[in-house]
Amino acid sequence: MMRQIRTIIALALVAAFVLNNLGCGAPKLKEEEIIGKWVAIKKTTMGGGREIGFVIEFFPDKSVSLPSGKGAWSIAKDGRLQVDMGNTTMFGTLEDSRLTINYPDYRGAVIFKRK
Repeated sequence: MMRQIRTIIALALVAAFVLNNLGCGAPKLKEEEIIGKWVAIKKTTMGGGREIGFVIEFFPDKSVSLPSGKGAWSIAKDGRLQVDMGNTTMFGTLEDSRLTINYPDYRGAVIFKRK
């Protein structure tokens, strides 16, 4: 009887683990999905900053042109967009043709659409 209970508990734990991990992880971005010009349509930051409507551009050579200067971009191991500017790293995701780039330390985000 105890052996059957242990088996049932083990199977329930395995099933819970599998079900929990079925939806994990966003699809990995492809470079061609990012390359091009994007215009800011919404800002969720606290405090000042640039107004909506500014443009960023991702180039095939993995450089990016931002209002604050040039940087580099890549696809991180976890599938998110990674943007590096000097000592600052930002991460972004693409969902429903909207690119969301989060500021460092979760101080907000900017949402872009393809221009």
